[in-house]
Amino acid sequence: MQHLVPIALVSSNLRHDTADHLRHLLRALFYSIVYPVNQSSGARVSLAFIHTMLNPVLKTEPEDFKSCPFLLVHPAEDHWTDLKYSLLFYQRLACEKHTIILEGAGHFPIEEPGLMQLEQACVAFLESHL
Repeated sequence: MQHLVPIALVSSNLRHDTADHLRHLLRALFYSIVYPVNQSSGARVSLAFIHTMLNPVLKTEPEDFKSCPFLLVHPAEDHWTDLKYSLLFYQRLACEKHTIILEGAGHFPIEEPGLMQLEQACVAFLESHL
């Protein structure tokens, strides 16, 4: 399943490696998703991409989603996406849920203090579910 891929990537090494190694894997995964070539801010995007962002098709309704635990990590100083909008979807999920608020972090937490809080939240979540 697609939503289990990140856990599968790190779980194979978890028994033999330290939490530091897990943090490095998560950071590498994060940056490979966030910073693909020509996909960052200022890059062009197709109208098809914008259409899919504005018109999502859910294969599973949130009330039926029970495949894995869900971690919502939301920046406290996010002025683009208010927490209440994230919670509208999050509260509908049927699975086990956890929420972490990144204190002092803005919409895209790639700098301190948000980045370290994000790493710690993800590592703790993965360790508690593997």
